[in-house]
Amino acid sequence: GIDGILISPIEVVNRAKTVGEIQGEFYRQRPQYKVRLGPKNTDEFRMEGKVEYEVTQYDQPAIMIAPPIVTQERRSKSKCINDFDTGLFGGTFLRSQQGSTCSAPYECPSGLEESLALCFSNDAPKRFFGKPPVDRQGSKQFFEFLVSITEAPVLVRNGTSYPTPNFLDQLTSKVEVLLVLHSGQDSITSLVRIKASQDLSIETEYEIL
Repeated sequence: GIDGILISPIEVVNRAKTVGEIQGEFYRQRPQYKVRLGPKNTDEFRMEGKVEYEVTQYDQPAIMIAPPIVTQERRSKSKCINDFDTGLFGGTFLRSQQGSTCSAPYECPSGLEESLALCFSNDAPKRFFGKPPVDRQGSKQFFEFLVSITEAPVLVRNGTSYPTPNFLDQLTSKVEVLLVLHSGQDSITSLVRIKASQDLSIETEYEIL
């Protein structure tokens, strides 16, 4: 065996052992396991011991003086411009449901075709995650505390649960994260804005005000 490691002996037999045989082996090997060493530190030491806090030095320390907020602009589902495109995309989704994607042992949810957006319109939905949009900078935006989206798998509002991974999806057109920081060195409060947009490509930028 390996020094310092003690495990139960492994034995392969061609029949099921009786309860009496198993109990006999347990008592025969019991003295061997009584000499096994316990943990390196006692429970008393672990309860009373202290862990030294490591202090990290920052060149320009700053503190966040408000909870970060994430906002997004959303599109709505709509039919495509012409029937050809609607039939083309709809037929593709329908074939996926009838093919191996949704065949046993896999099972697709009902209404899959309706849940996938064929095309988009720039009209914001009336509600999202249980809240109506807010007019901001000439657009309708949906607000949430960033920690509510990133630190919990589900957000519950008015008795309805919303999986937080669904906060960003194919109907999201723009996302912005707002951070308010204060520098003690210069006594300056800054608003950090991190933006991302999804059009033909995904673009990101940041701005410090």
